[in-house]
Order: sequence, then C-alpha cells, then structure tokens
Amino acid sequence: MSDYDALGEPKKGFDNFVFGFLLSVLLPIITLTVFLLFKGSSLSLVEQIKAIFADMYFIRYVTLALIPNLVLFFFFYKTERWKSCYGLAVATLLYLIVSVFQLA
Repeated sequence: MSDYDALGEPKKGFDNFVFGFLLSVLLPIITLTVFLLFKGSSLSLVEQIKAIFADMYFIRYVTLALIPNLVLFFFFYKTERWKSCYGLAVATLLYLIVSVFQLA
C-alpha cells in the first residue's frame, strides 16, 4: 500500500468516510449522555432520554449534542481530511432528518 494518494500527495491518517461517519454518529450520543448524567435530575438516564423524545425541546438537546461535531468538522477542514469531513457531514444531515421527523 502506498503512502501517497492518486495526486501524489502524502496520505493523512484517519482520512476516510467510515471514520468520519462513525465518529460523528457516536460523538453526539456520548455528549448527550454525559450532559444528562451531570444535569442533576431525579430521573434515571433512560427516563431522561424518553422525556427528551416526548418533549417539545427535543431540537435543543440535539443541537447541544451536535456542537462537538462542529468542532470536529473545523478540525477535519483545517487539516484537509476531506473524506472524514464528508462522512461527518452525512452523519450530521442524518441527525437533522431525524430531528425534523421528530418535530412533525
């Protein structure tokens, strides 16, 4: 396997679609879980998640959970990891589609 891409430029580590997609699917879930654990509610974690899906503030929680994806997007963009950036964008759009259908 060559250390250069088709244009003759050196390959960058962690620059593939699957890595960007999986990271950007898992990162909001982890972020929301950590937020809910430290929120200080009397409800269990599972009850809090059920309440979020039933709540009209669902989009606020999704937006909060997607903030780390924004940071990750700028990191991929600045380091020119285009394939990972594309995977991140696709996963974030999937979150957007789920959010829109949740509101309807």
